[in-house]
Amino acid sequence: GGTGALASSMLSASVIIGTAVSLLFLLVLFVPESLLTGKARRLIALCAGLVLFRNLTQMVLSIVQSQERAALRSGILVAERYLAMGIPLLFAAGFGWGLTGFFTGTLLAEGLIFLFCLVYALRRLDWRWRILDLPVVKESMLYGLPLLGLNVSGFVTDWGDRYLLSYFRTEAELGLYTAGYNMANYVTMF
Repeated sequence: GGTGALASSMLSASVIIGTAVSLLFLLVLFVPESLLTGKARRLIALCAGLVLFRNLTQMVLSIVQSQERAALRSGILVAERYLAMGIPLLFAAGFGWGLTGFFTGTLLAEGLIFLFCLVYALRRLDWRWRILDLPVVKESMLYGLPLLGLNVSGFVTDWGDRYLLSYFRTEAELGLYTAGYNMANYVTMF
């Protein structure tokens, strides 16, 4: 029916857009090391996976919220928060991998949530890969476009301090700072 086509359209569009943005992030691998260090390129490449994972996860959460399934949505959010707090902390502090460990742990945590959401979308939301109602996707994107500025400014606010600290601290120290910051942030969000 109509809601199945809507969910399939939104999920398919989310994967297409997430894949396109992720591929743009991966272009950084072709930037010469004289312009961008190997470490920075690796971190940006790790972010490519996060973009793809979070895109689908957020779309599944939006659909679940529209279905008024608060317990499921809350369960996914709590699992996501604590996996994204524990695994990166283990990698950054426990293994001493610093900022690379933080992003690797975050990618692993988000990947686990992504897999759950992918299976849920295929089984429970009856996601059909080939259904993509372009007028619905276009209207949804126009509706959400004003929120883009809010998301970008939030990203700059959340990550700007780490960019500045990278000039004064080592990668390991920055990884510990980021893990600690996120842990405090997740506790207050709970």
